[in-house]
Amino acid sequence: MEEADELDTPTPLYQDLSVSVIAINGLSGTGKGTARGQVATRLGFHQLDSGCLYRAVAYKALKRSVAITDVPRLVRIASELDLQMDGLAVYSGDEEITDLLRTEQIDNHSRVVSQVLEVRRALMQYQLSMRKLPGLVADGRDMSDVFTGQLRFGYHFTTDVEVKAERRVRWYEKRGVKVDPKKVLQDMKDRDRADMTREHSPFKQHPDDVVVDNTNMKVGEAAEFVVADYLRRLAAVA
Repeated sequence: MEEADELDTPTPLYQDLSVSVIAINGLSGTGKGTARGQVATRLGFHQLDSGCLYRAVAYKALKRSVAITDVPRLVRIASELDLQMDGLAVYSGDEEITDLLRTEQIDNHSRVVSQVLEVRRALMQYQLSMRKLPGLVADGRDMSDVFTGQLRFGYHFTTDVEVKAERRVRWYEKRGVKVDPKKVLQDMKDRDRADMTREHSPFKQHPDDVVVDNTNMKVGEAAEFVVADYLRRLAAVA
């Protein structure tokens, strides 16, 4: 067990360094979630979508009419989260809340929530507690910083922003939601810029991560690469 290397954390947090973690990092829309689910299924590992945690806090805050400026109540919500993840599906108890977390309103609120330092601290232990046998596949912006040790295997996913926007438009269309492609593209650019310049934990490529350019890959190819590379690197460590 080791103290997490997280400068923003005021109290010691611990993770089990004897358990493998595949950390998939990238900006929104780079295929992290799809790859996470496929890799976890292939290896039989647990799953963690770190961005989903902030969306869930925003969703529950809105559902309870909690203002996103009410930090103490946001922290309480974050501390009480109990989610289950299965591929891209997210459950809170017996309720599937996947699509409820992917609305424009939740997008906007989660961006604010994710910048609240106290909420980030509250969710840190939740993330670290997911590192358990037989292993974990975690995706987010900074998973290679959250998880440490010799058995953390990081991947940096990247995708052309126009391709990301096209994929997001198709995602909405499949769910019967009509959106403006130009607005989706601009929102993508704005969100990428915000993620890379925010005050706490701005997005940046971890120096140890293997780069995976998902722009021209077919569904499943990124996951196949990660699984093969992970098994190769794991064998080298053993």
